Amino acid sequence: MGFALEPQYQRERAGTAGYGVNIKVAGTLYPVDLNGVGRTLTGVSSTLGILHEVSREWPEVFELHVKLNMGSELDEKSVGWLEELSKACGWDLEDVIEEVGNLNVDPSERVDRYRLLFENYYGRALEYKERGDTRQAGEKMWGAILALIKLYASLKGVPVIHWSRGKVDSFITGNVEARYKKLFRDLVDKAHVLHEHFYEGRLDPKSFDERWEKLLELVERARSIVFKHLPFLSRWWRVFHVR
Repeated sequence: MGFALEPQYQRERAGTAGYGVNIKVAGTLYPVDLNGVGRTLTGVSSTLGILHEVSREWPEVFELHVKLNMGSELDEKSVGWLEELSKACGWDLEDVIEEVGNLNVDPSERVDRYRLLFENYYGRALEYKERGDTRQAGEKMWGAILALIKLYASLKGVPVIHWSRGKVDSFITGNVEARYKKLFRDLVDKAHVLHEHFYEGRLDPKSFDERWEKLLELVERARSIVFKHLPFLSRWWRVFHVR
């Protein structure tokens, strides 16, 4: 099941500026094509598990999920929750809306979606760094790391609530191979410092550069581990569409 959205927002946050978004009503009997991210599955234990978890710990987000899939219009409070999720994970508002609307989709069906998100945010992070905008570079890198974690989880068929740092840590503890755990923990820890820099601007240029270079090394190592598990067609696509 899907939904249509018409984004009207500032794509690149200069600070903590908000967004405005119009949600169009879309009937659940005629799902909107969400960029081929996959079909909605019911009766899948992992999918039902994350829905139960969200309904228990983030009832407001679960309500958003229901509204989006019923084609209901979102009020100011609902949009506010979406903005908070966007701030927490470093993703654009439209990507957060798409993610919340698809909580009921088997994560293994969303491998290509998370791969594209990773490559998008990672590429934008590198572009911002080249321009000298360290705050935006750090925030886009945080978004890229979380997308990479989501990709790894989807390849394992495991849902992970990426807007919660604790849930991300729990995924690493319970699902990442022992020999890779330190790598992924370091990756998330160091990327989170850059996420904080986006809001606080507390890193001087030299400190940022040193952290950035180390993080790039970790990203490339983690990416090589994750991408080797991609289906053949996804790996083929990347070879011929690499930046």
